Amino acid sequence: MVQPVTERSTPVLKSLQVQYGRVNGSELINMQLGTAAPQLWHHFSDKGVVESHMFASQWFLTLFTARFPLYFVFHIIDVFLLQGVDTLFQVALALLTMCKKDLLQLDFESILKYFRVTLPKKCRTEEVARQLMKLATSLKVKKLKKYEQEFIALKEAQDNADQYTNELDRLKSTLLRTEEEKKIQKAENESNRNTAIITEYKQICQRLDDEQVAAKAALNELRSQVAGCKQCRTLLGERNSTENVENQVIPNNKSTDPQLSRAQERIRELELELAQTKLAHVEAECRNQDLVHQLHAAVSELQTARNSWPPWLHKTLSSIKEVANKKELTGGGGALATVTRRDLTAGGAPTVIARRDSAPGLSRDSMSRESLRDINHCHRRILLNCR
Repeated sequence: MVQPVTERSTPVLKSLQVQYGRVNGSELINMQLGTAAPQLWHHFSDKGVVESHMFASQWFLTLFTARFPLYFVFHIIDVFLLQGVDTLFQVALALLTMCKKDLLQLDFESILKYFRVTLPKKCRTEEVARQLMKLATSLKVKKLKKYEQEFIALKEAQDNADQYTNELDRLKSTLLRTEEEKKIQKAENESNRNTAIITEYKQICQRLDDEQVAAKAALNELRSQVAGCKQCRTLLGERNSTENVENQVIPNNKSTDPQLSRAQERIRELELELAQTKLAHVEAECRNQDLVHQLHAAVSELQTARNSWPPWLHKTLSSIKEVANKKELTGGGGALATVTRRDLTAGGAPTVIARRDSAPGLSRDSMSRESLRDINHCHRRILLNCR
């Protein structure tokens, strides 16, 4: 019952206190009680925190008329009108001092009940009322101003503390908001960096694609040039067919059989060796073509050298040819000394030089035979060198 009344009466009491130039009366009662009766004040603090507004608010709001007898209230009002608001504090302290022994023996609930019921009953007689008023007027409340100033300073400090707390909370919220903004900014920067990296990667991929297209074009051009060579085209076709067969066979024949894997590996090795052999064959043919060209060049040089022979050698060879031809036409007996010479002309047909032992212009001695033998030997050496 006390708490609802207190909650309703507190705003009115505060308004009266402000009107009379006083601050919160319950706080001042606590300060006065701590000075006048410290033992009772500690007892109130220990017994469930009995606060002064639980009993003093009703006293100050009604000028003690709610519970106490009227003759006691009349004394209070007379002194109140004479001395002012300090009378209320003096009467409250007098009541607490008179009931000190009883209150020290009670607990929280009993103390509240004592203020509501027992204390007003003790003031029913006029003698008790006069003693209470004498005691109240004898109590000095000179420190009330000092307590009021201390309370005001404490209140201001508390207000400042509340203000600082609010400011601290505001700064904390600002700090949290700033941290969130920093996180968002960091995430945006990271996103921008990732976007730049992705763009750069795309450019690199585009450049690589362009290079791949250019490489394919160059490869196609090289293939077209290789296709102009018959032998290279044949080799390239065989190699492409081999690769196509391998690409068709390998995906269809995938197996975990180790023997099949080794066989496929051996097939690939043999195909590689075959390709290398074909390549070596093409290179050998190219070298043969180079040697044929060199042979033709050597034959041309030999023909040029023949044209530069001395005239006597030409005459000798011509006379030998004529004698041989005449001998063959006449069919005469006699041993023929034949000198076979392969004339590497454009046709490459051998020319047979026949000579009779009795041919004019040549003696039948061994020197003439040796000369012809030397000439024939020279021709053979030339042919061997050309090959």
